[in-house]
Amino acid sequence: MISWLLAWLQSHQPGPWVFPAMGAIAFVETLFPPFPGDVLFVLTAGWAAGTLPSTNPLLVPAVSGFAGCLAASLILLLLGARLGRGRVRSFLLARVGVGRLERAERLVSERAPFILVVSRFMPGIRSVLVIVAGYSGVGLWRASLYAGASALAWYLLMAFAGRELGYSLTGLENFMRRYEIVAWAVAAVAAAVWVTARRAGGRRSEK
Repeated sequence: MISWLLAWLQSHQPGPWVFPAMGAIAFVETLFPPFPGDVLFVLTAGWAAGTLPSTNPLLVPAVSGFAGCLAASLILLLLGARLGRGRVRSFLLARVGVGRLERAERLVSERAPFILVVSRFMPGIRSVLVIVAGYSGVGLWRASLYAGASALAWYLLMAFAGRELGYSLTGLENFMRRYEIVAWAVAAVAAAVWVTARRAGGRRSEK
């Protein structure tokens, strides 16, 4: 699929339709995580940046991705809230496994605001975190705000990667490999700092 897209991009010129298409890519990737949306988005952003010089190569693709991701996140939150924990959990167990689901539930129950803000930067469970928030009582508007902030930051990064890499698959693969390592390291450090601060605050309140 990726090779076909590269060949197509190299033989065509983009038009204004490319930005709704990027929003659609983000929408589908959020609802169906096995879909290689991040790779497609960066390649398409790089293609558009190189051939539509009059368009802001960072902001417009980022807003397109943000809009698609936020719309899909709202659907996930509503599904979690309306269908309830029992029905949604049985569906997720069959698709992501007990380990990943329990990890997502633990993260949301312990520190939902922080986890949702960084959720797009957590490969493998980011969409799971959003739907878990839906049935965990976080609240639709609060969860939407946190998930929306995460989506905006993520698609700014993806648009930046597209602008810098163009539509080079090798460059993109190297970027994503390095990103995954760095993202997990940053998330781990941030979580440790957050937990330490909470514990310190708790000890001060007890005195």
